[in-house]
Amino acid sequence: MTGFGLHTGPACDKRPLGPLAPVRAKRSGAEAALPESRGDGKPGAEESPDRRFVCVFCGRVIASPHDIIEMNGSSVHEFFNPEGALFRICCFSRAEGCFVSGDPTRAHAWFGGYSWRYAHCGGCAVQLGWRYDSGAGGFFGLILKYLAEGL
Repeated sequence: MTGFGLHTGPACDKRPLGPLAPVRAKRSGAEAALPESRGDGKPGAEESPDRRFVCVFCGRVIASPHDIIEMNGSSVHEFFNPEGALFRICCFSRAEGCFVSGDPTRAHAWFGGYSWRYAHCGGCAVQLGWRYDSGAGGFFGLILKYLAEGL
């Protein structure tokens, strides 16, 4: 993945996202909203069915904690792109609040055997991460700092 892939606006708009001003979300801390593990890698039973992850830019519901999955032994990963930008992502089996854009590519892929495309918020079109696909299925890798806990 390359840093030039982080865009704002419609999928055809190629302006770099650039530095962001702090954005207030309804409830902050997507990291704190990640389900607690019971030790077997599955979310704890105390998790509320109403909890959702929302876009910090517009508040649109993006995904549910129930859709968090493990890839390569973890649901959360940190990766550097070729330009040195660090991304902390969480893996989701679905992200119904996202749409994908771009042609699938394996260039600079963070997950072996997968091609990727950009994943954008369906409300404001900001890039929230990536959609990964292989012959066996796919998943979303969403940037945690762009998600907040919402109800």
